[in-house]
Amino acid sequence: MEKVSAWDIRVFLVCLASFILRILHIGDGVGGYHGFNEGMYLLKARTVLADPFSFPALKGINPFVTPPPGLDYVLATAYTLTGESVAIGRLISISFGLAALAIIYLIGKLIYDEKTGFIAASFAAFAPVHVLVGRNIQTDMPVFCFILAAAYAYLRYMRKQSTNNMLIFGLAFGAGFWFKQTALFILVLAILHETIRHKGLKWVKDPQIKFAAIGLLFPLLYILISLSIDPAAFQWALDYTVKGVAKRSTLNFGVVFAELVWGVCPPIFLAGLIGMFKARRSKDDSERFLLIFSGFFLVFYLFYNYHSYYLLPLILPFSVFAAKAVSMLKINMQKAVVASIIIFCALNSFLLLGAVKWGFDGLSTLPARIGDKPSTSVYFSPMVKDSYGPILEYYLWQAKLNSSKNYVPSDQDAYFLLNRREFDISKLSKDDVKKLSDDSLMQEYYGLVIGPLQLFVKIENIHAYRLSGFDLSLTDELGLGPRIVFSGPEFYVVRKT
Repeated sequence: MEKVSAWDIRVFLVCLASFILRILHIGDGVGGYHGFNEGMYLLKARTVLADPFSFPALKGINPFVTPPPGLDYVLATAYTLTGESVAIGRLISISFGLAALAIIYLIGKLIYDEKTGFIAASFAAFAPVHVLVGRNIQTDMPVFCFILAAAYAYLRYMRKQSTNNMLIFGLAFGAGFWFKQTALFILVLAILHETIRHKGLKWVKDPQIKFAAIGLLFPLLYILISLSIDPAAFQWALDYTVKGVAKRSTLNFGVVFAELVWGVCPPIFLAGLIGMFKARRSKDDSERFLLIFSGFFLVFYLFYNYHSYYLLPLILPFSVFAAKAVSMLKINMQKAVVASIIIFCALNSFLLLGAVKWGFDGLSTLPARIGDKPSTSVYFSPMVKDSYGPILEYYLWQAKLNSSKNYVPSDQDAYFLLNRREFDISKLSKDDVKKLSDDSLMQEYYGLVIGPLQLFVKIENIHAYRLSGFDLSLTDELGLGPRIVFSGPEFYVVRKT
């Protein structure tokens, strides 16, 4: 066993700092940045708790479109020990995120050296996409962690061919598949790179490679179970995916590219491009694999950008190549640049969390406000259902939820749930405005206070990373840390009269 080095300790401290950033407001209500996903997986975990053999966990969902139930069972297992908790679910995602940072360090160390690995892990630890996805209850951070583990095993295999490395590679992508199907991408990348490296299919004859095939048993098992339940599901999912690619490919590439820059964090993105440019003619197999990795996931993100978190895998190549570019600077300049990038990215991520993830407690108050019981009926528009449906189901598990364009409730114990985007409050009378304000579900917007200065970011989309500006002002109260900058109604609750 290798001795713990000074760089290992530094990586631990970086992970600790990133952990502290991610656990702030960890118990806040479900909402904001991809709150729909959190509600969905919380619902699936609750279903698995009630019936461990329920598959799919939520009825009516195509098993080839929705991720496999790996995360559902991890959450359900944790809840058997702790009870249902949003905070515990987020802690599980944070744990996968910290494991991912450790693997990024090992990959940087393997390809270059310990210092480069440390810088790479430090960059990734505070990159907005890694921070936000890394505390959300969803499958993307777990599957990214398994992709990284498989990539590390493959890189080790190229340096020292062994059965163990290929076995770990297969187990990693196979287990990762049970969290999300995109784990198979690392198998595709390894096959592509081996074909390029050997200038053909000679690698197929390597007996060590065959041990990676054990990983295919995991997706094969899932496919067989899914087809036995719904034989037509695969064809429908294939058509859905092809149509989705065609539809999303027509989007504004400028907007999608801007999301990539802000998600990775601008200084990491720029330094990463410099590192990639310098490595473009490298004959080193590991660097070439990392370039292929970045190209593959870049194309995937640009042409299948359903969600902003699809750019998460690009954190690996950008952080490693950025670290390599920065490590070539003179030592004094290097320390200043690394520190500046980390501070900028950490501040960016902190302010983004305050804007798009903290303070969404309104919907969590519904059970206490209106009662979560079978006699309670809640009516809302299709727009609210599309954006908040799983969150409402999670918090109002027993109530009757109704989505319709025309509200005609016959229930005596009925409520209307109106989102602030559904009407212009300025057109209402003062009495109506007062009544709505008295029955509103609030959203709080956080900024950072440092002494007399107050700083917060302006955003255009709570599911994205792109900033539209910063606001810096003086405050009457001195302080240090997060503070509510302003708050406002997210929903209005109106009881039937």
